[in-house]
Amino acid sequence: MFCIECGYKNPDENAIFCTNCGYPFSHNNEEKASIEKETPVRTEKKRQRKGKKLLLIALISLCIIGTGSYFAINYMTDPMKKFTALENAVMEGEQTQFIDGVSFDENILLDETSYFEWMKTEEWDDVKLELLSIFKREMNVEEPTRFTAFSIEDEPLFYVDVTPYVFGLFHTYEVHAAPTKLLVPEDYLTLQVKIADESFDLTKMKKGETVLEVYPGVYPFEAVSTEDDEIVYDEKLLIEPYASLFIPITDGRVTYTFATAPSYDSAVLYINGKKSDYTLKALMEDGTLKARDIQTLHAEWTAKDGKITRSNTIYMDEMGESDTLSFEFDERNTSTLQTKDEKLLDISSFILSFRDAYEDSVNEGNYQYIARFLQDGSEVEKELIQFVDDMNQASYYYDFKLNTVTDVKKKKDNMYEVKTNETFVFHDDDGLVYDYDRDKRYHVKEKDETYEIIKIYYIDTKKKVR
Repeated sequence: MFCIECGYKNPDENAIFCTNCGYPFSHNNEEKASIEKETPVRTEKKRQRKGKKLLLIALISLCIIGTGSYFAINYMTDPMKKFTALENAVMEGEQTQFIDGVSFDENILLDETSYFEWMKTEEWDDVKLELLSIFKREMNVEEPTRFTAFSIEDEPLFYVDVTPYVFGLFHTYEVHAAPTKLLVPEDYLTLQVKIADESFDLTKMKKGETVLEVYPGVYPFEAVSTEDDEIVYDEKLLIEPYASLFIPITDGRVTYTFATAPSYDSAVLYINGKKSDYTLKALMEDGTLKARDIQTLHAEWTAKDGKITRSNTIYMDEMGESDTLSFEFDERNTSTLQTKDEKLLDISSFILSFRDAYEDSVNEGNYQYIARFLQDGSEVEKELIQFVDDMNQASYYYDFKLNTVTDVKKKKDNMYEVKTNETFVFHDDDGLVYDYDRDKRYHVKEKDETYEIIKIYYIDTKKKVR
């Protein structure tokens, strides 16, 4: 038995006193009984205190977890985080980062490089302010809602989908790129088009019908006429951000007002120096001309004796939309070739076109009139640049009377020789006037479906002072 006074272990369990300190064990037994009686009460109170402590710890833990979750969700759904990522991508030229921050429909055509470049250079400075306005807006939406950020042309550029999250305490933001619907043009078209790898036959579609959807950018574009299989477009096509857009092409039909004297209405039209299938009579009746990239027009009329007379040259960059294209025939510019060879007739027309431009060039002191007829870097180019410059510095004047192509022969491969006769009056700056009768020989080279003069020889010149 242990003594509760000194803690000594007495060997006799029935001892009345502690053999070590003399403490009476009868008192010990009473205390023991008292302690044993009080122990259940203390244990119960201890359990209650422990329960309250555990509850408090649980509540504190829940608060910590709840607060942490709130801030974590708030951070993850913060739209400014998305905006900052897009802004940084644009500022640093990070195309991949920008594309990853925007949602695209995988079924809609997208050229990532040109799309990003367009956004960076043309749209971002304006549209980012609209996105910022949406992201900073106080959201009270209870169901998914779509907002629109517009381009500088007030067309949809981005859609921002806002979705309530966790009982509306938070909102998620998803930025979607707005595509452009390409429509069949209203003008009558006879084209089969190919945009990137997508092909469409417009003749089988209705005007205004959606051809396909595409995101803004630059795409390879080809258009082939279904009438004659001619490729009328083969270039890059810029698609700007519009909700819908007619394909920005035509089949080359342009309407003008044509005019000429009735006696010359059977004349054939030449487009950029090349013979066409149009007559002036047909054009005066219909006015519709199918051609692309028209730079110059002239017409040639053939008399009953086979003599060909050339009209004036019309420079299309000098013409307005409402101007009348008037063809006047001056029988000073003629050809006496007796041939049905279209190639030789084309070269004859080319030289007459050069002579027509040459008259304007020397009298106005402007070399550009004849630049397109001459081979780049050739001696004849250098000579005529100097000659026209001299004319511009002086007060000379040429009055051309007659330009006649007398012969055209093929020399070898793509080389041709053209003989001409020209008569003109030269007014010198000292007041003298001279009559000239001159024979020339031109060496002409065929190149890329057109021609260029590589050399001009003076064969014979007759000169007389008045």
